[in-house]
Amino acid sequence: MNKKQQEEMANIQDTIYDLAGRLIIEQESEPLLVAAALAATAMGLYKSVLSPDDYDSMIDVISNNRDIIKPFMQVEPTQTGPLH
Repeated sequence: MNKKQQEEMANIQDTIYDLAGRLIIEQESEPLLVAAALAATAMGLYKSVLSPDDYDSMIDVISNNRDIIKPFMQVEPTQTGPLH
């Protein structure tokens, strides 16, 4: 990923982090429902833009990196770089 893409990714992550926080805190949505909606959206996006083999590879990358994902409230909103 080049610098411009990294900056765009950080901005997108900040926006989504902010949205998820508002849904959970301000609208009192169940965190598991928010997570499910975000995960379903992400998987649908991946499936729409990746080949079947690349989609399977992405799912493997996500699964193989499960231990580096931080709990939601411990992730800083200004964090840069991808979470996966």
